[in-house]
Amino acid sequence: MIERLQSIDRRIIYVLLILVIALALLKPIGLPVKVGPMTKSMYDAVDALPAGSVLWIGMDFNQSSKAEQYPMLSVILDHAFRKNVKVVSFAMWPNGGQIFDQLAAPVAKKYNKQDGVDYLNIGYKPGGSVALRAMVTDINTAAAGVDQNGKPLASTPLGQQVKKLSKDYVGFIVDIAAGDPGTTDYLNYVSTPEKIPMATAVVNVSVPGEMPYVQSGQYKGLMGGLRGAAEYEILARAPGKAASGMDSQSLGAALIVLFIIFGNVGYLASRGKK
Repeated sequence: MIERLQSIDRRIIYVLLILVIALALLKPIGLPVKVGPMTKSMYDAVDALPAGSVLWIGMDFNQSSKAEQYPMLSVILDHAFRKNVKVVSFAMWPNGGQIFDQLAAPVAKKYNKQDGVDYLNIGYKPGGSVALRAMVTDINTAAAGVDQNGKPLASTPLGQQVKKLSKDYVGFIVDIAAGDPGTTDYLNYVSTPEKIPMATAVVNVSVPGEMPYVQSGQYKGLMGGLRGAAEYEILARAPGKAASGMDSQSLGAALIVLFIIFGNVGYLASRGKK
């Protein structure tokens, strides 16, 4: 009987894995997640922003990294709005502006924040880093005078308040990035020359390449992958999709390890009989 453990039908494994992951997503159990120093540094930097200051969010990702980066944006917005920090968003990726509108609406409603007053979505502007560099001089000109939905920037209170991407108008930058253009453009063309502190939130595969910038102090923190988003949710006391996603990942991995153990036990038992 025990030898059969090494030949469990793979379909059974797949069905159990799907059930475990689905149940964890539908009803998270809140498995403990240890908060890393990079996420903590980023959280502390945003938390230290005074009410009324401006947080600039770079939207440099698309739907392909939805699982990791949608929760990142949601929890950062939740944190900023709860602190009464104003948010300005700009996208160097074509879908970034649409994603911001989609995710900002429910968080803004939760805290009774108004578009154009408490947050401003400049949206996607072609040109990549060229458009980004132009915003250091004049946002209105670089954005062709309109936001994501074609509304004149000059007609909004926040559009009138934040004239340049400089330290005189922006207190902190968080770039949520999945590739190029992205964080290095902000580092080279904005953060370093304009002396605006920044942090980044990247997909898990990009974490090793961004860590040296954290260690050198050029980034004031880093949120890495789904785990980083879950850590930030814990710090912000706003558990969401990242925390439930970590539950599903952890339980799914535990189930796979369990089947590996079963297979080895079956193999050793059959070997002993021979």
